Amino acid sequence: MERKFNQLTSTERAAIVDQLNNTKNMHDFLAYLVVVFDLKNCQPGTITKKTISTAMVNTVLPMINPTLKQ
Repeated sequence: MERKFNQLTSTERAAIVDQLNNTKNMHDFLAYLVVVFDLKNCQPGTITKKTISTAMVNTVLPMINPTLKQ
């Protein structure tokens, strides 16, 4: 049975957080989300994309400060 994220129990969400906290790098962190959730078929709206992209560039990337590939 397919379930949406908002149908997860607090225990299931906590298990996902625990798994994410135990990844060794951001690649594995993001890859875990791709494995657990069907992100390929998830099509966020324009406002959601703008919110996520802005938060990634202005909040997340400065926090982890990755090296830019050249």
